[in-house]
Amino acid sequence: MTIEIEQSSWDRVPLGSYPDDITTEGMGPCVGIFIYAPHSKVTYGGHFPSPHEHEEDDLNEMLDKAITEFNTNPVNVYVSGCTHDNPNSAHIRKFIQKKLTSTCSNNFNINIMWPGDSFNTVEMVLEPNSGTCEIFERNT
Repeated sequence: MTIEIEQSSWDRVPLGSYPDDITTEGMGPCVGIFIYAPHSKVTYGGHFPSPHEHEEDDLNEMLDKAITEFNTNPVNVYVSGCTHDNPNSAHIRKFIQKKLTSTCSNNFNINIMWPGDSFNTVEMVLEPNSGTCEIFERNT
């Protein structure tokens, strides 16, 4: 079973509903974020087309809920998307990095996996049972 985080949304994958994987795909200019707590296997996942312009409130809401829920427990944050064919990619990447480092506490281990320059779309997949997160870079 796969749970897909749709574009322009974020979701909390609750305790006890461990799918085979959680995915967000089709990220060209979009940014995908997974916030994963290894101790409980609870995951927050978001797919934000323009987090620096239109979805900042949604991003803040997701971060606030994760920070409140996970408190001081170790958490892994995985970020990808925002390919170089987006003219605003440098600005968006800088915005995301600043937002995460200024908002998340020290127990949040931030893993940013921007795609290579030659790819125009990315899929990010998290396996909640193992905590492994991978990106798959593609050209469409």
